[in-house]
Amino acid sequence: MSDNRNSQKTIAAFGILFAVALIATGEIIYTHRKTASDSAMVATSVNKPATTDTSTSTTASPSGFKDGTYKATGDYESPGGSESITISVTLANGVVSSSSAQSGANDLTAKEYQSDFIQNYKTQVVGKNIGDIKLSRVSGSSLTSQGFNNALTKIRTQAQS
Repeated sequence: MSDNRNSQKTIAAFGILFAVALIATGEIIYTHRKTASDSAMVATSVNKPATTDTSTSTTASPSGFKDGTYKATGDYESPGGSESITISVTLANGVVSSSSAQSGANDLTAKEYQSDFIQNYKTQVVGKNIGDIKLSRVSGSSLTSQGFNNALTKIRTQAQS
């Protein structure tokens, strides 16, 4: 019977050493449970918390675009000459949550088209995935849409994660 007790003690000692090694690595914790005949140490698994990198000011998104606000100017040619429009978009999970535009038109006709575009483009942009947006004509303005698309291409490049 003495050999049986020694074997049990040896097994218990190795079990405790193994458990201590796991505790040291943070893999398990121990709880003490008293039974009617003796005391037993019971191991419980614990998941380690995930680590995150918080060194950047923008947040990567599963969409492939970083959350944040981006601004770019898109140029295009009109019958009156070279024109531009500056747009700003705020992204959250690859979706445009807000947008604004500023006219850079020189020609009077281009100013009118850009004004109409700026008043009406948001319904085609806000709430949409930035990767899916490509405007063709907004409020009769196809050329301003080209400038918008050129600016949006620059923003996609800026926002890529």
